[in-house]
Amino acid sequence: LTCTELAWRSSTEFLAIVIWEILVEYLPSISKIKIFETETSFCEFKGSSLEEFQKNGPRHPQILKNCPTRS
Repeated sequence: LTCTELAWRSSTEFLAIVIWEILVEYLPSISKIKIFETETSFCEFKGSSLEEFQKNGPRHPQILKNCPTRS
């Protein structure tokens, strides 16, 4: 998959976004999530409020909508 919007993101960053989008429904006060790959390598995602999430929807479809699909 080659897409300029995704080129700088790691799979850990995508994982953090998706996990936050799942958790915000159950933990509305959650504001960030941190996923460690190693002791010193991690990704921290700071999400919007539950209200904003419900208004705007998930981020990952918005990120992926402009990317070409594999054929």
